[in-house]
Amino acid sequence: MKSSRSVAGAILMSTFATLFMAGCAHDPDVREGHGYAAGAMERSTPAYLGCVKSELQGNVKTYEVDDDNSVRLFVDSTDPDKAGGLVEVRGTGTQRQFAAYQRDAWYDHGRLLDAALMCSKA
Repeated sequence: MKSSRSVAGAILMSTFATLFMAGCAHDPDVREGHGYAAGAMERSTPAYLGCVKSELQGNVKTYEVDDDNSVRLFVDSTDPDKAGGLVEVRGTGTQRQFAAYQRDAWYDHGRLLDAALMCSKA
């Protein structure tokens, strides 16, 4: 009886450890996380993204990527699976929308999300 409990316990612990490690190894697209803010803005895209960048710490690396109808500002990496954050601006004229995503926003109290919101209103 004692032997079957220890085997069952070992299997349970092994399963838990495997699931835990798989969860830690999984690094989804930054847009799939919980750190998210979005809204409308009236600033030009360069002025808005310049404002967002000015609110980040000086040692943070950012990369701007222009697409057809959007500009994306990546933080740390242009790979969404590795980026620490992403601010995407879509639209033209006075009809521009932004969406900001931050991985591990708890770490710096959502600095990127706060900057994206603040700069949209300034």
